[in-house]
Order: sequence, then C-alpha cells, then structure tokens
Amino acid sequence: SVLMSDINQSSSRSDNEPVTCKNGCGFFGSPQNLGYCSVCYSQFLKQQPSQPKEQTTTASLSENPQNVAGSPPKEEQLDKTRCWECNKKVGLVGIPCRCSYVFCPKHRQAESHSCSYDFKTAGRQQLVKANPVVLADKVPKV
Repeated sequence: SVLMSDINQSSSRSDNEPVTCKNGCGFFGSPQNLGYCSVCYSQFLKQQPSQPKEQTTTASLSENPQNVAGSPPKEEQLDKTRCWECNKKVGLVGIPCRCSYVFCPKHRQAESHSCSYDFKTAGRQQLVKANPVVLADKVPKV
C-alpha cells in the first residue's frame, strides 16, 4: 500500500510540475494564464482584440474633444495616490490632469506624459462659446 501511495503522489506531482512559459521567456507559466507567465500573459491580453462594452455614438465622440477617432478606449486609473506615468506615490501632491489621470510634479505637464486631451479643440470650442458672432444692422447711406 505504501508503494501505491508513492505512485499516486508522483503522478500528481507531474500534473502540478511547473511548466515554462509558452512565449519562451524562461519564467514559469500557469494554467490560469493559459501557460504564459504573468508578464507575457498581460502582453497576450493587450494583443487580443478587446470586446467593446458599450457602443458609443458619433454625437458623444464629437462632444468630447479628448476622444480621437479610431483610438481605443482608455484605461481608468484606479489608484489616484500614484503617478500614472512613473507610478510614484504622490499622496496629497498629486496633480489631476484634464485627461483624467493623476501625476507627480515631474509629469504634470501635458508634454511630459503624452496627454490624450486635445487642448487645441477644447480652446477653440471655448472661444466659439465665449465670442458669439455679432452682426450689426446695415446702416443706410445718406
């Protein structure tokens, strides 16, 4: 009976034995990640076409200047206590940007974090709203 239990344990070990990543990176894969390691699995998921959760209308795209035609849906920042660019803890010093992410003082400028918000279009829309076209009545010549 001892030999039978040893055989059962050895067969279960072969099933639970770590398998190298499918991508060949040298790390161990897991069945939860389809045989990939965690890094390769996240890259694999990014390469897969994502299923759109909601259908957006063209009216909503034209109203929001930060949405660019053909751009994928943007990720939501879950941890607002860290910089979106460098993941540094920002605490109370975190600076929110119009692109709806929080940044550290180093990455607060739009140029330093590749901001997706379209400042040019937003500025033009603001000027159109603030300065309506004024047409004077024609003055009759004397």
